[in-house]
Amino acid sequence: MKSFLKLLFGSLATTSNNSSPSSPSSSSTMQPVQLEVCLSPGCIADGGEATLKKCMALAPPDKVTVRKGGCVSACGNGPVARENDKIIHKRVTDVAIVPLLEELLAGVSEGEGEGKGEKTRTIPREVVEGYEIVLQAEEEAAASNFECAISSYERGIHLAVENSVDLDLKRIIESDGDSDSLFPIDDRFRVRLPPPPPTNFEWIIQAFCGLSKAKLRMKDYDGALTAAYKACHLSRGRDPTCWEVVAQICQECNNAPREMEALRNIFTLQEVLEGEDLPRDVANRRRMQGFRLAKLERDVSA
Repeated sequence: MKSFLKLLFGSLATTSNNSSPSSPSSSSTMQPVQLEVCLSPGCIADGGEATLKKCMALAPPDKVTVRKGGCVSACGNGPVARENDKIIHKRVTDVAIVPLLEELLAGVSEGEGEGKGEKTRTIPREVVEGYEIVLQAEEEAAASNFECAISSYERGIHLAVENSVDLDLKRIIESDGDSDSLFPIDDRFRVRLPPPPPTNFEWIIQAFCGLSKAKLRMKDYDGALTAAYKACHLSRGRDPTCWEVVAQICQECNNAPREMEALRNIFTLQEVLEGEDLPRDVANRRRMQGFRLAKLERDVSA
């Protein structure tokens, strides 16, 4: 089986080679369109957060970079998105998101010199459907309908992955999950920090975390752990919340070695990525996790 670190750093090497300045295609590629979604109070009231989340999930990050933005003085017309600091798109509601992204992709294709007869890159409808099914799964999990949530999570993830154009996403999802080995984040992680995953991976990472938690509530420990490790792989080991899910599962099924590894990974990530200035709720969780890790280490040395 591939080890987590081999997958992690092998993926990083692949990314570095593909993005090398000497790559033949790099000189002819346009910069991605910058799309900022307003998160001022007015746009939040109009659904701006949902618009931002969906845009980040569906936009190919090599073509359209999505991030949160501030007020552009178009209040009352939200959600509002600004393209390349110039063009204002009003009322970017749920049904308007895919048409807007495809309009932006068409502009990128034209700028890169694609002929009129060539097919413009579109957002696969199955990926959109998968995203919507995962939102449904989140509602089912919130209502404690965990059997339905598991089914919806699995169906939504499958639709999105099977129809994604991202080969790296498919490769990681189809890997065996390294269920027989521990995943320590060691000194190589500190020296050579992996880049963050593409922004359109984030919703799938969270979907695997949600699937893992739902399976944990159904006492399916093996399934929960497999889903949690998929989330860890997709995040390139960088997301502490994924490791928190692993630690929670391992604590419940009395797997002390893996729980310790997950907790140590969380604190390594805090040192390398998060720093000391954590939100209060996160700081409280870290405090409890620190107590738990200390107890596990005492039990091992006893």
